[in-house]
Amino acid sequence: EDPFLFHNATMGACDQLAEHGDSEMMGMLEGVRDAGHPSLNAFGSAIFSEASHAWLDDHGHDLLPGALDALRALTEVADVVFCTNFASEAVARTWTRHGVAFSPPGTPGPLRLRGGARKQNLTHDPRRDESFAGRNIPVDRGFYRSILLEEHPDVVIGDVFSLDLALPIVMKRETPGFQRLRTVLMRTPFSCPWSLGLADPPSPTIELVDHPSRLVDIAREAARQEVPPC
Repeated sequence: EDPFLFHNATMGACDQLAEHGDSEMMGMLEGVRDAGHPSLNAFGSAIFSEASHAWLDDHGHDLLPGALDALRALTEVADVVFCTNFASEAVARTWTRHGVAFSPPGTPGPLRLRGGARKQNLTHDPRRDESFAGRNIPVDRGFYRSILLEEHPDVVIGDVFSLDLALPIVMKRETPGFQRLRTVLMRTPFSCPWSLGLADPPSPTIELVDHPSRLVDIAREAARQEVPPC
C-alpha cells in the first residue's frame, strides 16, 4: 500500500518481540531508549522522518496531474482539511510554489493543513485489530482518532487503506455522529488488489476513485444531501 508500511510494521513487531522477552529486541529497545526514543516504533518513525526530509531537500515534492485543479475546485464547494503524515512545512512549500492559499490548524478557511498526523503510530489504547479482506489491520491509532474527533469530517479520502480509512470505517460503525461518514479510496500505483476489492462491487462502506477530479463530484453530492463536506 505504501513503502512506509513495511518499515512501520517491522518496527512494531520488534517492539512486540521485546515485550515478550526476546533478548536481541530487548537490547535494541534499550539502545534506542538511551538515545531518547520511547520505543522501536518511535525510533523508526524518527528516522523515516529524517530520511523524508532529506529526500524532499534533494528532490522536491510535487502534485499529481490534475490535483491542483481538483484542490481549487474542492475549496469552492467544501471546507477541506489536508491531514498528512508529512511535516506541514514540506506540504506548505509545495502549495506555496503553486500559489495555493491555505490556513494552519485552528484557523478558519476553506483549505487547512494538518501535517505530522502520525496516522502510522499505534497507541495501544487498547490494542485492537479489525479484519478487512482477511487481513488484521491495527486501528488503535490514537493520534489520528483525536484528529478525526476534532474535525468531525463528513468525507474521508485516502490513498492508503490501512493508514487512512480503516479507522474511519470503524468509527463510522461505532462512534456517535459518524454514521453518515463517507470513506473514499484513491487508486494509485501502490494500491493493493485486496484494498481495491473492498470497493468492488460497489460497496456501502468504501468508494473508489481513479482521479482527483472525481473528489469534486463527491463533495457536490454531499452538499446536495445537506451534509457540509470536509
